[in-house]
Amino acid sequence: MRVSNAQRRGEVFVPIHWTDCFTQQARSSALIDSITDPLSGQPESKHGAVALAPLATDWQATLLVAEGAAESTPWCASAYWTRIPMRGCQRWQLANTQSVDDWLAQLRTWLPGDVSVVSQDPTNGRLRAACVENGQLRWWLMVGPPNELPGLAWLEARFNETVLSDTHRRRLLAGCDDGAADTGPVVCSCHQVGQTTIVNAIREGDTSVEALGARLACGTQCGSCIPELKSLIEEERPNARTKQPLATEVV
Repeated sequence: MRVSNAQRRGEVFVPIHWTDCFTQQARSSALIDSITDPLSGQPESKHGAVALAPLATDWQATLLVAEGAAESTPWCASAYWTRIPMRGCQRWQLANTQSVDDWLAQLRTWLPGDVSVVSQDPTNGRLRAACVENGQLRWWLMVGPPNELPGLAWLEARFNETVLSDTHRRRLLAGCDDGAADTGPVVCSCHQVGQTTIVNAIREGDTSVEALGARLACGTQCGSCIPELKSLIEEERPNARTKQPLATEVV
């Protein structure tokens, strides 16, 4: 859930494209009472009262799994899960209300293959781990809030490599090339566009959702990021540079 000045007061926006295949409890149709007109049977769709309550989670995680790497999805027993298809892999956003005492043991029950690289900070509840088999990236896990994610385009490309280079293998836990610019937390999941990239585009003069879509493709697929795009536009508009029209010469 996000609070945004771009959303009309007294209303909420929920994308309608999510189904049971993609998330556990985010189907908008399941939130609406099954009230129909007594004569025509027309449903009272897209209209209903709203109540919000926080989900107190003990941990959050992002899991990327190569296509065909896992026969089942035991992590879907978590209190919250969302699946986001990517090229060559599936992204899973996970959260649960129960703690995990040993993440390495948990990974052995979830996924095939041994942990190839791992970095763990038990004090802050953070972990990053990955599995490489026969030179190919099979899965990648980050335990921590999504706003700590690197831009996932780099990792997506690694899932599509036949054999990881030594350089890329050393950068797996970082999730980016050495010295690569941080694109910020992902705003548009469909096209993996980060907040920093969007803010930079707004400051360069792309001050509408349409302009951002034309430049970065964000907001052009499922539409669920559009409220956040509008909010970023409103926040950054004072810093935006006015675009100059292209000069033309009449001969």
